[in-house]
Amino acid sequence: MSSSSQFLTPLDPTDVRRLSAEEIKVKVVVIGAPRIGKTTLCRRYFWDVYTAPDEQSTMARDYYRKTCYTMGKTIALEGNDVPGQQNFREMTCNFFRGAHAIVLVTSLDDPTTWDDALLWLDRARELEPCLTGSDPAANMKVPVILAANMCDKANHCRNEQEISAFADRIHASHWCMTSGRANTNVAELFNAAIATGVRAQAAAKESRSQLRIAEVANGGGEAGRTTQPKVVLFQGGRGGKKGDKDSGEKCKC
Repeated sequence: MSSSSQFLTPLDPTDVRRLSAEEIKVKVVVIGAPRIGKTTLCRRYFWDVYTAPDEQSTMARDYYRKTCYTMGKTIALEGNDVPGQQNFREMTCNFFRGAHAIVLVTSLDDPTTWDDALLWLDRARELEPCLTGSDPAANMKVPVILAANMCDKANHCRNEQEISAFADRIHASHWCMTSGRANTNVAELFNAAIATGVRAQAAAKESRSQLRIAEVANGGGEAGRTTQPKVVLFQGGRGGKKGDKDSGEKCKC
């Protein structure tokens, strides 16, 4: 792990045990300005290939899948690459529904992308009710991971202290400096997203349990319980795309 990062602890066995399902589904949404390497990061992690940011600009939302195995569980990771060409105001609930973590990408090669990142994140927070991966009853927000991309460039527009301060400003759970081209911290970034997503689901489950206990204690019983909406993750993708095939790799988180 690079010193230019601030990650949560690895996947917590306690969080995994709280989720009884054999398969744990984690949905991650990747957002940010155009041509800063979002797709490069996704393809590097999910497909293990390199695509330069200038070679292809994402014009429609791309989906990626990867299956990990850890602690006797199967983790089905879905990545959603939101096109930067899309005006952030045009984003709808469909982009975020069911998300468990947001990866907010900026560029160390372009200072304007940091201001853009604030607009993208503000829009995501406006759509918070769509983010059913966190529990509305517990007033929980979907965690944000900041990726300061293109760290392989010679001149950085922000140093590590400034990146850390920006992460604190947006209440990011953690941050890291990444490079899709040099394959720097890419696996760590998405493995941290898995751990964050699992932790969010475990916390939401615990919150629901506590709410039900409180309802019973207050005399609500079965009749007084509120049925929580079932989290439904989008399972679609582009037919025949390379990204629709599970990799079945061992999770390193």
